Amino acid sequence: MAGSADDIRAFLGSFLPEAQLNGGQNGAGAAGRLDALLARPPPCMRHEFTAIVEQDDEWIVAYCPEIPGANGQGRTKLEALDRLIAAIELILEDRRGMTRA
Repeated sequence: MAGSADDIRAFLGSFLPEAQLNGGQNGAGAAGRLDALLARPPPCMRHEFTAIVEQDDEWIVAYCPEIPGANGQGRTKLEALDRLIAAIELILEDRRGMTRA
């Protein structure tokens, strides 16, 4: 679990000289860089999932074993994968909405 900015500054201060922590003469010390880092918005999360693609007679079927119910089908592999991606996006959006409610 991440600590507060003050906790992080205290940790840095435990092994950095005061001049380095506060920037010394040029003001570009670790504390200033920490403030800049903490001011940034959190990075977007990137998800990676497995896509299983199988031929079923004349249809191509794609599904994701990590997300129950996520599947897509099409006449081509690309069409099946496009539909699988759309299904995954809908399921994840729905789950995010459930956690906010």
